[in-house]
Amino acid sequence: MAADTLDVGGLCSRPPPRLSLWQPPRSREAASGCGAVRPDTTPLGRRTRSSHVATPATAGCMAASSPPPSLRQRRRRLLATVASSTAAAAATAGLVFVALSALAPTPSIAHTFLTVPQSMSHIEGCRIGGSPGYVVSCPGPCPAHTKAMLRDPPTTTTIRRGGVLNLRYSRNNHEGGFARYSLVPADRAMDGHFHTRAAFLYTCWDTGAFKCRNPRERWRDCKYDDDQVAYKRRLRIPRVYPDGLYVLGFAWWGGLDKGKGFNAALGDYYDCSYVRIQGGPRMQRFHQPTFDASGEPGGKPGTCRSSVSMLGMCWREPCFQHHGGNMKPAVFSGGRRPDPIAAWWMNPPHILPRSLSELPDPAAASHLRPFAAITPDEAARLYGITLLEMHPVTGAVLARRAHVNWRVPVRVRRGRAVTIVADVGGDVRWVRWFVNGPLERRTGSWPYAIGGVGPRAQPVPWKAAIWGRPFSLKVRVTGMRGLTIVRQWRRVRFVRW
Repeated sequence: MAADTLDVGGLCSRPPPRLSLWQPPRSREAASGCGAVRPDTTPLGRRTRSSHVATPATAGCMAASSPPPSLRQRRRRLLATVASSTAAAAATAGLVFVALSALAPTPSIAHTFLTVPQSMSHIEGCRIGGSPGYVVSCPGPCPAHTKAMLRDPPTTTTIRRGGVLNLRYSRNNHEGGFARYSLVPADRAMDGHFHTRAAFLYTCWDTGAFKCRNPRERWRDCKYDDDQVAYKRRLRIPRVYPDGLYVLGFAWWGGLDKGKGFNAALGDYYDCSYVRIQGGPRMQRFHQPTFDASGEPGGKPGTCRSSVSMLGMCWREPCFQHHGGNMKPAVFSGGRRPDPIAAWWMNPPHILPRSLSELPDPAAASHLRPFAAITPDEAARLYGITLLEMHPVTGAVLARRAHVNWRVPVRVRRGRAVTIVADVGGDVRWVRWFVNGPLERRTGSWPYAIGGVGPRAQPVPWKAAIWGRPFSLKVRVTGMRGLTIVRQWRRVRFVRW
């Protein structure tokens, strides 16, 4: 940010230019041989200290450019008025900023993300929503999303079965909430239901704090934290995973703003890393997920400080409707615990049995709907659709537009192709696209684009896109067990410009 740029409440604006209340006519400058820029004068024509000796020529210029007494008095009065108005405006802006900052979550670039092992994506802070100016559309369970392009080639950490994985993640001026760790086959990275069933450890998020000491740690782990603090943990990999490539899922929910108690507005956050399991002790048939509340800095024994007890209660940020406390994750409350993780789940085709044990308790979900009506299909969610402007030949994404007003003509630059992707999360089996009634495409893999998906999970341009005339667009999302979500836009129109 430039030195003369002001930042008030995240809005950057440059100060108004200095007013020149009187300037000599250009004809007089030309007649007297004076230049337009003088190094020894200010923009208001005031004489500054200079080592130059005045010559007859420069003295004539100074005499010619000296304003009359009446204009000098007007200039002093106007400068005093401008100074008082600027001070009053700055004070008002400061009060407004303080009031808004008390209500909104801290407008950091990112609230939490994995730093070790390296994330599978370049995004920092995978969530839905956010403060104005920091809005993100990343529904999880991993940040492989239209706004979170995958690293190419991906970085993979190799570890033995039953070994210990050293993990670090950023704090970024927050505290509280729960962390969940899951390990799923790489081809199930975006399957939210599989992450839920394969979650092997739940912990309090703000445990294992450490101070960043060297430049590498300060840049990698603490670059957004005011106190230069981050978190680390040692994860024991369960012995139910055969050799192969997996995705380590990291989820954080119920987070609190530092120093603001249990009132928070933070949503659900996700991150993932590639992990290769190779060798190790003999495999086990089952592994029982556990909840570890040790190391919680301020909660009651066996609980964590959190605003909510489960993922999905604050799926969009900001989320002001909950007041938290000391609690357990919903899957461990009331004496319950999740089903064991079975080793045969990890063998192709990676089919999970039906189970209801991971459902939240009735008290935690009472604000959603009656407990008896909740099914695992509710993990399938449709947040909206995103327009991608693409290169017509290479398919490279040139622009991503997540908040399009589809009721007015959508302008697209000439020479660009388009496609539309569904922003979905959780337990998704199929996404069907309908254009003017008939089925346009059915896709079962991320990123669920209307134009199709390439061999490397990249969106493909929509070759049958309609230009210049309106058409109806409908998207139908189906969960693994039949729950269907439908949204429709009746008049969509693409125009070139």
